[in-house]
Amino acid sequence: MTYRVYRYRWVVLAIYMYIAAISQLYWLNFAAIHTFMEEHLKMQASQLEWLTLIPLVIFILLTIPAGRIIDKKGLKYGLGIGVIFNGIFPILRLLLPDSFFWLFSMQLLIAIGSPFILNAVTKLAAVWFGPEEEALAIGLCSCALFAGIMLAFLLTGWLVKNLSYDFMLLIYGLLGLISVLAFIFLKSHPYSPSRPPQKKKQNASWGLKIILSNKNFIILSVVTLLNYGVFIALTTWDEKILHDFQRLDLISAGKVSGLFILSGIVGCIFIPLISDKMKRRKPLLILSLLIGALCISFFAYVNTFAINIINSLILGFFFLPALPVIYAMSADMVGTNLTGISLGYLQLIGNAAGILFGWLVEELNEIIGNFRIPLLLLGALLLIGCVLVFFCREKLPQTYK
Repeated sequence: MTYRVYRYRWVVLAIYMYIAAISQLYWLNFAAIHTFMEEHLKMQASQLEWLTLIPLVIFILLTIPAGRIIDKKGLKYGLGIGVIFNGIFPILRLLLPDSFFWLFSMQLLIAIGSPFILNAVTKLAAVWFGPEEEALAIGLCSCALFAGIMLAFLLTGWLVKNLSYDFMLLIYGLLGLISVLAFIFLKSHPYSPSRPPQKKKQNASWGLKIILSNKNFIILSVVTLLNYGVFIALTTWDEKILHDFQRLDLISAGKVSGLFILSGIVGCIFIPLISDKMKRRKPLLILSLLIGALCISFFAYVNTFAINIINSLILGFFFLPALPVIYAMSADMVGTNLTGISLGYLQLIGNAAGILFGWLVEELNEIIGNFRIPLLLLGALLLIGCVLVFFCREKLPQTYK
Protein backbone atom coordinates (compact mmCIF):
# COMPACT_ATOMS: atom_id res chain seq x y z
CA MET A 1 0.00 0.00 0.00
CA THR A 2 1.22 3.53 -0.77
CA TYR A 3 1.70 5.91 2.14
CA ARG A 4 1.92 9.63 1.42
CA VAL A 5 1.26 13.07 2.84
CA TYR A 6 -0.86 15.71 1.11
CA ARG A 7 -0.42 19.46 0.84
CA TYR A 8 -3.93 19.80 2.26
CA ARG A 9 -2.45 18.79 5.62
CA TRP A 10 -1.38 22.42 6.10
CA VAL A 11 -4.97 23.60 5.58
CA VAL A 12 -6.15 21.10 8.19
CA LEU A 13 -3.41 22.27 10.54
CA ALA A 14 -4.26 25.96 10.03
CA ILE A 15 -7.96 25.34 10.73
CA TYR A 16 -7.12 23.40 13.88
CA MET A 17 -4.68 26.07 15.08
CA TYR A 18 -7.37 28.73 14.78
CA ILE A 19 -9.89 26.60 16.68
CA ALA A 20 -7.34 25.78 19.41
CA ALA A 21 -6.29 29.42 19.83
CA ILE A 22 -9.90 30.53 20.23
CA SER A 23 -10.48 27.87 22.91
CA GLN A 24 -7.65 29.35 25.01
CA LEU A 25 -8.98 32.86 24.42
CA TYR A 26 -12.33 31.84 25.93
CA TRP A 27 -10.64 30.18 28.89
CA LEU A 28 -8.80 33.34 30.02
CA ASN A 29 -10.73 36.28 28.55
CA PHE A 30 -12.34 37.19 31.90
CA ALA A 31 -9.09 36.78 33.83
CA ALA A 32 -7.75 39.89 32.05
CA ILE A 33 -10.59 42.18 33.20
CA HIS A 34 -11.24 41.15 36.83
CA THR A 35 -10.91 44.75 38.07
CA PHE A 36 -13.37 46.05 35.48
CA MET A 37 -15.92 43.36 36.33
CA GLU A 38 -15.60 44.05 40.05
CA GLU A 39 -15.97 47.81 39.66
CA HIS A 40 -18.51 48.07 36.83
CA LEU A 41 -20.46 44.80 37.03
CA LYS A 42 -20.32 44.58 40.86
CA MET A 43 -19.11 40.98 40.81
CA GLN A 44 -17.07 39.58 43.68
CA ALA A 45 -13.48 38.44 43.23
CA SER A 46 -14.36 35.03 44.66
CA GLN A 47 -16.99 34.63 41.94
CA LEU A 48 -14.73 35.75 39.13
CA GLU A 49 -12.12 33.11 40.00
CA TRP A 50 -14.63 30.43 39.01
CA LEU A 51 -14.92 31.81 35.49
CA THR A 52 -11.29 30.75 34.99
CA LEU A 53 -11.27 27.72 37.29
CA ILE A 54 -14.28 25.87 35.91
CA PRO A 55 -12.63 25.09 32.52
CA LEU A 56 -9.77 23.32 34.34
CA VAL A 57 -12.21 21.27 36.43
CA ILE A 58 -14.29 20.29 33.39
CA PHE A 59 -11.12 19.42 31.48
CA ILE A 60 -10.00 17.01 34.20
CA LEU A 61 -13.41 15.33 34.23
CA LEU A 62 -13.82 14.97 30.47
CA THR A 63 -10.31 14.62 29.03
CA ILE A 64 -10.17 10.80 29.09
CA PRO A 65 -13.69 10.33 27.61
CA ALA A 66 -12.88 12.94 24.95
CA GLY A 67 -9.68 11.12 24.03
CA ARG A 68 -11.51 7.81 23.71
CA ILE A 69 -14.17 9.36 21.46
CA ILE A 70 -11.48 10.87 19.21
CA ASP A 71 -9.70 7.51 18.93
CA LYS A 72 -12.93 5.60 18.28
CA LYS A 73 -14.86 8.01 16.04
CA GLY A 74 -12.04 9.87 14.31
CA LEU A 75 -10.58 13.36 14.21
CA LYS A 76 -13.48 15.30 12.69
CA TYR A 77 -16.17 13.68 14.86
CA GLY A 78 -14.33 14.35 18.12
CA LEU A 79 -13.10 17.80 17.17
CA GLY A 80 -16.57 18.66 15.90
CA ILE A 81 -18.01 18.24 19.38
CA GLY A 82 -15.55 20.78 20.69
CA VAL A 83 -16.25 23.20 17.84
CA ILE A 84 -20.00 23.10 18.52
CA PHE A 85 -19.56 24.07 22.18
CA ASN A 86 -16.87 26.68 21.42
CA GLY A 87 -18.74 28.05 18.44
CA ILE A 88 -22.26 28.48 19.78
CA PHE A 89 -22.14 29.36 23.47
CA PRO A 90 -19.69 32.32 23.43
CA ILE A 91 -22.12 34.44 21.40
CA LEU A 92 -24.93 33.54 23.84
CA ARG A 93 -23.07 35.33 26.64
CA LEU A 94 -24.46 38.56 25.15
CA LEU A 95 -27.98 37.64 26.29
CA LEU A 96 -27.20 38.40 29.96
CA PRO A 97 -23.70 39.87 29.99
CA ASP A 98 -24.04 41.38 33.47
CA SER A 99 -25.21 38.18 35.18
CA PHE A 100 -22.51 36.12 36.88
CA PHE A 101 -24.72 33.01 36.90
CA TRP A 102 -25.30 33.29 33.15
CA LEU A 103 -21.63 33.90 32.37
CA PHE A 104 -20.63 30.99 34.58
CA SER A 105 -23.14 28.72 32.85
CA MET A 106 -21.82 29.71 29.43
CA GLN A 107 -18.19 29.23 30.56
CA LEU A 108 -19.11 25.74 31.78
CA LEU A 109 -20.67 24.84 28.44
CA ILE A 110 -17.75 26.31 26.51
CA ALA A 111 -15.39 24.32 28.73
CA ILE A 112 -17.06 21.06 27.70
CA GLY A 113 -15.69 21.56 24.21
CA SER A 114 -12.10 22.21 25.29
CA PRO A 115 -11.01 18.56 25.91
CA PHE A 116 -12.28 17.54 22.47
CA ILE A 117 -10.25 20.33 20.86
CA LEU A 118 -7.00 19.99 22.78
CA ASN A 119 -6.94 16.18 22.72
CA ALA A 120 -7.19 16.14 18.93
CA VAL A 121 -3.70 17.53 18.32
CA THR A 122 -1.76 14.25 18.34
CA LYS A 123 -4.47 12.50 16.31
CA LEU A 124 -4.23 15.23 13.67
CA ALA A 125 -0.42 15.02 13.58
CA ALA A 126 -0.41 11.21 13.38
CA VAL A 127 -3.12 10.98 10.71
CA TRP A 128 -2.16 13.83 8.39
CA PHE A 129 1.61 14.14 8.88
CA GLY A 130 4.45 11.69 8.44
CA PRO A 131 6.70 10.77 11.40
CA GLU A 132 9.36 13.21 10.19
CA GLU A 133 6.93 16.18 10.56
CA GLU A 134 4.96 15.04 13.56
CA ALA A 135 6.74 17.04 16.26
CA LEU A 136 6.68 20.15 14.07
CA ALA A 137 2.91 19.87 13.61
CA ILE A 138 2.37 19.47 17.34
CA GLY A 139 4.76 22.35 18.01
CA LEU A 140 2.82 24.66 15.69
CA CYS A 141 -0.41 23.68 17.45
CA SER A 142 1.24 24.56 20.76
CA CYS A 143 2.13 27.96 19.28
CA ALA A 144 -1.58 28.46 18.58
CA LEU A 145 -2.43 27.72 22.21
CA PHE A 146 0.10 30.24 23.45
CA ALA A 147 -1.15 32.78 20.90
CA GLY A 148 -4.67 32.36 22.30
CA ILE A 149 -3.37 32.96 25.82
CA MET A 150 -1.56 36.10 24.69
CA LEU A 151 -4.68 37.43 22.96
CA ALA A 152 -6.74 36.85 26.09
CA PHE A 153 -4.48 39.09 28.15
CA LEU A 154 -3.51 41.67 25.54
CA LEU A 155 -6.69 42.08 23.46
CA THR A 156 -9.51 41.72 26.01
CA GLY A 157 -8.56 44.71 28.14
CA TRP A 158 -7.93 46.87 25.08
CA LEU A 159 -11.35 46.07 23.60
CA VAL A 160 -13.14 46.77 26.87
CA LYS A 161 -11.25 50.03 27.46
CA ASN A 162 -11.44 51.44 23.93
CA LEU A 163 -14.78 50.04 22.76
CA SER A 164 -17.01 48.35 25.34
CA TYR A 165 -17.49 45.21 27.38
CA ASP A 166 -20.47 44.11 25.30
CA PHE A 167 -18.56 44.75 22.07
CA MET A 168 -15.73 42.52 23.34
CA LEU A 169 -18.22 39.70 23.92
CA LEU A 170 -19.67 40.28 20.44
CA ILE A 171 -16.25 40.13 18.76
CA TYR A 172 -15.30 36.96 20.63
CA GLY A 173 -18.65 35.39 19.86
CA LEU A 174 -18.18 36.05 16.15
CA LEU A 175 -14.73 34.45 16.32
CA GLY A 176 -16.44 31.31 17.60
CA LEU A 177 -18.94 31.30 14.76
CA ILE A 178 -16.07 31.69 12.29
CA SER A 179 -14.50 28.56 13.78
CA VAL A 180 -17.69 26.64 12.97
CA LEU A 181 -17.53 27.80 9.35
CA ALA A 182 -13.83 26.95 9.09
CA PHE A 183 -14.45 23.50 10.52
CA ILE A 184 -16.66 22.64 7.54
CA PHE A 185 -13.53 22.56 5.35
CA LEU A 186 -11.63 20.20 7.66
CA LYS A 187 -11.32 16.59 6.52
CA SER A 188 -11.04 13.76 9.02
CA HIS A 189 -8.32 11.85 7.14
CA PRO A 190 -6.42 11.92 3.82
CA TYR A 191 -7.22 9.68 0.84
CA SER A 192 -4.15 7.57 1.57
CA PRO A 193 -2.70 7.09 5.07
CA SER A 194 0.49 8.92 5.99
CA ARG A 195 1.98 5.82 7.66
CA PRO A 196 1.25 2.12 8.23
CA PRO A 197 -1.83 1.49 10.39
CA GLN A 198 -1.70 0.30 13.99
CA LYS A 199 -3.62 -2.59 15.49
CA LYS A 200 -7.32 -2.00 16.00
CA LYS A 201 -8.84 -1.74 19.46
CA GLN A 202 -10.42 -4.90 20.84
CA ASN A 203 -12.79 -3.32 23.37
CA ALA A 204 -13.69 0.04 24.90
CA SER A 205 -11.10 -0.04 27.68
CA TRP A 206 -8.33 -1.57 25.58
CA GLY A 207 -6.58 1.72 24.83
CA LEU A 208 -6.25 2.85 28.43
CA LYS A 209 -4.99 -0.58 29.50
CA ILE A 210 -2.40 -0.61 26.73
CA ILE A 211 -0.91 2.80 27.44
CA LEU A 212 -0.82 2.20 31.20
CA SER A 213 0.96 -1.12 30.69
CA ASN A 214 3.76 0.66 28.82
CA LYS A 215 6.60 1.29 31.28
CA ASN A 216 8.11 4.07 29.18
CA PHE A 217 4.76 5.81 28.84
CA ILE A 218 4.33 5.71 32.63
CA ILE A 219 7.70 7.42 33.06
CA LEU A 220 6.73 9.97 30.43
CA SER A 221 3.46 10.54 32.32
CA VAL A 222 5.34 11.51 35.47
CA VAL A 223 7.56 13.83 33.42
CA THR A 224 4.43 15.41 31.92
CA LEU A 225 2.90 15.84 35.36
CA LEU A 226 5.97 17.72 36.55
CA ASN A 227 6.45 19.78 33.37
CA TYR A 228 2.83 20.78 32.83
CA GLY A 229 2.23 21.38 36.54
CA VAL A 230 5.23 23.71 36.75
CA PHE A 231 4.10 25.56 33.60
CA ILE A 232 0.59 26.21 34.94
CA ALA A 233 1.90 27.24 38.38
CA LEU A 234 4.46 29.57 36.82
CA THR A 235 2.02 31.28 34.45
CA THR A 236 -0.60 31.57 37.21
CA TRP A 237 1.70 33.51 39.53
CA ASP A 238 4.14 35.02 37.01
CA GLU A 239 2.85 38.58 37.26
CA LYS A 240 2.69 38.46 41.07
CA ILE A 241 6.22 37.02 41.27
CA LEU A 242 7.60 39.77 39.06
CA HIS A 243 5.62 42.57 40.73
CA ASP A 244 5.57 41.62 44.41
CA PHE A 245 8.78 39.59 44.76
CA GLN A 246 11.09 41.18 42.19
CA ARG A 247 9.64 44.68 42.58
CA LEU A 248 9.07 45.32 38.89
CA ASP A 249 6.33 47.78 37.99
CA LEU A 250 3.27 46.40 36.23
CA ILE A 251 4.39 47.57 32.78
CA SER A 252 7.85 46.02 33.16
CA ALA A 253 6.34 42.81 34.56
CA GLY A 254 3.99 42.66 31.58
CA LYS A 255 6.91 43.01 29.17
CA VAL A 256 8.81 40.18 30.85
CA SER A 257 5.74 37.91 30.77
CA GLY A 258 4.96 38.80 27.17
CA LEU A 259 8.50 38.05 25.98
CA PHE A 260 8.36 34.74 27.85
CA ILE A 261 5.37 33.65 25.77
CA LEU A 262 6.69 35.13 22.52
CA SER A 263 10.03 33.36 22.80
CA GLY A 264 8.13 30.18 23.68
CA ILE A 265 6.14 30.45 20.46
CA VAL A 266 9.39 30.74 18.49
CA GLY A 267 10.85 27.81 20.42
CA CYS A 268 7.78 25.68 19.71
CA ILE A 269 8.58 26.06 16.00
CA PHE A 270 12.31 25.44 16.03
CA ILE A 271 12.79 22.85 18.81
CA PRO A 272 10.22 20.36 17.41
CA LEU A 273 11.60 21.01 13.91
CA ILE A 274 15.07 20.05 15.14
CA SER A 275 13.54 17.01 16.83
CA ASP A 276 11.99 15.87 13.57
CA LYS A 277 15.25 16.41 11.67
CA MET A 278 17.22 14.47 14.28
CA LYS A 279 14.47 11.84 14.54
CA ARG A 280 15.02 12.03 18.28
CA ARG A 281 12.88 13.39 21.12
CA LYS A 282 14.73 12.43 24.30
CA PRO A 283 17.86 14.66 24.04
CA LEU A 284 15.81 17.78 23.31
CA LEU A 285 13.36 17.02 26.13
CA ILE A 286 16.26 16.69 28.57
CA LEU A 287 17.68 20.00 27.32
CA SER A 288 14.31 21.76 27.69
CA LEU A 289 13.74 20.56 31.24
CA LEU A 290 17.31 21.27 32.34
CA ILE A 291 17.36 24.84 31.02
CA GLY A 292 13.85 25.37 32.39
CA ALA A 293 14.98 24.30 35.86
CA LEU A 294 18.01 26.59 35.77
CA CYS A 295 16.12 29.64 34.50
CA ILE A 296 13.25 29.30 36.97
CA SER A 297 15.72 28.92 39.84
CA PHE A 298 17.55 32.00 38.52
CA PHE A 299 14.36 34.04 38.98
CA ALA A 300 14.64 33.38 42.72
CA TYR A 301 17.80 35.50 43.01
CA VAL A 302 17.79 38.08 40.20
CA ASN A 303 15.49 41.10 40.27
CA THR A 304 16.80 43.50 37.63
CA PHE A 305 14.64 44.23 34.60
CA ALA A 306 17.32 43.67 31.94
CA ILE A 307 18.45 40.31 33.32
CA ASN A 308 14.84 39.21 33.76
CA ILE A 309 14.22 39.97 30.10
CA ILE A 310 17.16 37.81 29.03
CA ASN A 311 16.19 35.04 31.43
CA SER A 312 12.57 35.04 30.20
CA LEU A 313 13.68 34.83 26.57
CA ILE A 314 15.86 31.79 27.31
CA LEU A 315 13.25 30.17 29.54
CA GLY A 316 10.44 30.57 27.03
CA PHE A 317 12.45 29.38 24.03
CA PHE A 318 13.64 26.16 25.67
CA PHE A 319 11.05 25.35 28.35
CA LEU A 320 7.73 25.81 26.53
CA PRO A 321 8.68 23.47 23.63
CA ALA A 322 9.05 20.62 26.12
CA LEU A 323 5.30 20.07 25.92
CA PRO A 324 5.01 19.47 22.14
CA VAL A 325 8.12 17.27 22.30
CA ILE A 326 6.45 15.23 25.06
CA TYR A 327 3.27 14.90 23.00
CA ALA A 328 5.23 13.78 19.93
CA MET A 329 7.18 11.29 22.05
CA SER A 330 3.89 9.95 23.41
CA ALA A 331 2.47 9.52 19.90
CA ASP A 332 5.64 7.66 18.88
CA MET A 333 5.16 5.28 21.80
CA VAL A 334 1.48 4.44 21.51
CA GLY A 335 0.80 4.71 17.74
CA THR A 336 -1.94 6.45 15.77
CA ASN A 337 -4.91 4.56 17.23
CA LEU A 338 -4.18 5.61 20.80
CA THR A 339 -3.03 9.19 20.39
CA GLY A 340 -6.32 10.70 21.57
CA ILE A 341 -6.64 8.74 24.79
CA SER A 342 -2.91 9.02 25.58
CA LEU A 343 -2.98 12.80 25.19
CA GLY A 344 -6.18 12.97 27.24
CA TYR A 345 -4.48 11.06 30.05
CA LEU A 346 -1.39 13.27 29.93
CA GLN A 347 -3.44 16.45 29.98
CA LEU A 348 -5.59 15.15 32.83
CA ILE A 349 -2.64 14.55 35.15
CA GLY A 350 -0.95 17.74 33.91
CA ASN A 351 -3.94 19.97 34.71
CA ALA A 352 -4.44 18.28 38.07
CA ALA A 353 -0.76 18.89 38.88
CA GLY A 354 -1.11 22.51 37.76
CA ILE A 355 -3.92 23.13 40.23
CA LEU A 356 -1.90 21.43 43.00
CA PHE A 357 1.39 23.15 42.22
CA GLY A 358 -0.30 26.54 41.84
CA TRP A 359 -1.93 26.15 45.26
CA LEU A 360 1.38 24.99 46.78
CA VAL A 361 3.29 28.01 45.41
CA GLU A 362 0.78 30.44 46.92
CA GLU A 363 0.68 28.61 50.26
CA LEU A 364 4.47 28.59 50.55
CA ASN A 365 4.55 32.27 49.64
CA GLU A 366 2.06 33.06 52.38
CA ILE A 367 4.01 31.01 54.97
CA ILE A 368 7.54 32.14 54.04
CA GLY A 369 6.71 35.64 52.91
CA ASN A 370 8.31 35.53 49.46
CA PHE A 371 8.49 33.43 46.29
CA ARG A 372 12.14 32.32 46.54
CA ILE A 373 11.51 28.86 47.99
CA PRO A 374 8.49 28.18 45.70
CA LEU A 375 10.60 29.09 42.65
CA LEU A 376 13.44 26.83 43.77
CA LEU A 377 10.88 24.07 44.35
CA LEU A 378 9.55 24.42 40.80
CA GLY A 379 13.10 24.25 39.48
CA ALA A 380 13.79 21.13 41.54
CA LEU A 381 10.65 19.45 40.17
CA LEU A 382 11.89 20.02 36.62
CA LEU A 383 15.29 18.57 37.55
CA ILE A 384 13.51 15.45 38.80
CA GLY A 385 11.70 15.24 35.47
CA CYS A 386 15.01 15.65 33.66
CA VAL A 387 16.49 12.68 35.55
CA LEU A 388 13.41 10.54 34.84
CA VAL A 389 13.76 11.13 31.09
CA PHE A 390 17.11 9.31 31.19
CA PHE A 391 15.23 6.14 32.22
CA CYS A 392 12.60 6.53 29.49
CA ARG A 393 13.30 4.64 26.29
CA GLU A 394 11.93 6.49 23.28
CA LYS A 395 10.44 4.83 20.25
CA LEU A 396 12.00 6.53 17.25
CA PRO A 397 9.59 8.01 14.68
CA GLN A 398 10.95 5.89 11.83
CA THR A 399 10.31 2.61 13.68
CA TYR A 400 6.54 2.47 13.20
CA LYS A 401 5.35 -0.99 12.25
